[in-house]
Amino acid sequence: MTRQLPSRPLVSYDPNVRPPLLGDPATAQQRVSRLVAHSDIVKVSEQDLAWLAPGQDPVTALTDWADSATGAGPALLVLTRGSEGAYARTRAGAQAEVAALQVDVVDTIGAGDAFMVGLLAAVLSGTDPAGRRAALDQWESRDLTAALMSGSERAGASLMGSGAMPYPFRAEQA
Repeated sequence: MTRQLPSRPLVSYDPNVRPPLLGDPATAQQRVSRLVAHSDIVKVSEQDLAWLAPGQDPVTALTDWADSATGAGPALLVLTRGSEGAYARTRAGAQAEVAALQVDVVDTIGAGDAFMVGLLAAVLSGTDPAGRRAALDQWESRDLTAALMSGSERAGASLMGSGAMPYPFRAEQA
């Protein structure tokens, strides 16, 4: 899809693994690897990564994705760990980790999507659209921490509501 556009937009990807829908694991894993290679931002849950890279340490698997991507590959890789928080690394090697917010969980449906909303909001804020891809290559640990916290805050708010749509709006987060 991105090859068809005159100027390539920033591409984010969450494999959101659903094994019964993916068919043969080896074929699905190859397909996901190809999509990762053409993405700028990849967010994957620890549970999904366990299916995509069985037996591997999650951070090692994430690093392998970054190192084996054809072409430029993802500039930002994020691993969500549910109640254990989140980890991120850039293609350039910057890393950060944040603890999960402690909230009263009502429903986990949509928490990963809410995390991605917060993460992307952080990526898209304050940067000229034409320079976002290049800006990610300049991110340091503090930038990653801020983006992970933005994602964690959105996910935490989502966890406290019921159903797939209780995402907080920007005004509610102030």
